[in-house]
Order: sequence, then structure tokens, then C-alpha cells
Amino acid sequence: MKYWILRPSPEFRLADWLRDFNWLSDDRLSDDWEIESGKGKPEAGDHIFLWYEEAPEASGIAAQGKAVDLPKIFPLAGRKPGYCKEEEKERNATGMRYFAVKYIRFCMAQPVTKKELADGEATRKMLSLLEQKELATAIPEAAGKYIEMLLRSRTTMIDLTYCQTG
Repeated sequence: MKYWILRPSPEFRLADWLRDFNWLSDDRLSDDWEIESGKGKPEAGDHIFLWYEEAPEASGIAAQGKAVDLPKIFPLAGRKPGYCKEEEKERNATGMRYFAVKYIRFCMAQPVTKKELADGEATRKMLSLLEQKELATAIPEAAGKYIEMLLRSRTTMIDLTYCQTG
């Protein structure tokens, strides 16, 4: 199993997308992600962290999940275009690979910040990987375990503000 950090397009309204659906309570919901082929992708069982970058002072890891097997149909796939700030350019469907994520923890109100990650020995080197601005970045296991520990220490219950039925 690997650890990954996912970064959505800056045009995507991530906070609204996560807030509007009951991700943690509804087992049928998994989020769909797409990345360019050839870059590798998360496989079922891999650990996923979601990077949130709407405001510089609050940028950081705001959600945790697991990669899961692709469902036959993503229940919310048709709604995604409504969450883009600007109309996205058409993508070459042959150059994209899809995977699914089931979220298990949110901390949008208090993400693990870039500063906190810079203070950890295991995660300091990982930050240079994030500078590449890739959509999906594999990170070292030690960094992943450190991030999990930071998330657990601040989220003892579901952040209900970001887990409401839309």
C-alpha cells in the first residue's frame, strides 16, 4: 500500500463539493478522480490525503481516504461540472486514468498546514514533491504515517460542517 496526496484543479470548488454530500455516512458514495496516464495512480487500498489550497494560510491536508475499486457508475459524476469555477478545457479521454476514493476523515476547518508539515522530519522532504503541482503525488510511507497521526490528533469526530446532505 502506498500513500498519496491528491490536489484538485484550482478551478474546482473543493470545499463546496465536499460539504454538499454525505460522504462519510453514505457507503455508496465514492469520489472520482482522473489523472494523466503514465504517472501512476492510486490502487485499491492505498491511503489518500486531499490537499486543500483555497487560502494560503489554510492550505494543507484537509481530508483522508482510501482508494477503492472503481464502481460501475459514480453516483455524483454528472454533478461535477457544476463545481468548476470556470469551464474546463476539453480533455483527451484516452489520456486519462480514473480511480475512486472513499473518504474516512475530514478536517476542512483545521487542515494539517504546510507549516506543520515543514516542522516534521518525515514530511519536510515530501513538501518538495508537492512543489511539482502534480494532481496525484506518491509520498514516502513515513510521511504518510506522520500525516495520519496529525489528522487523528485533531479529528476525534466527524467534522459535521463538511458532511451534510445536500
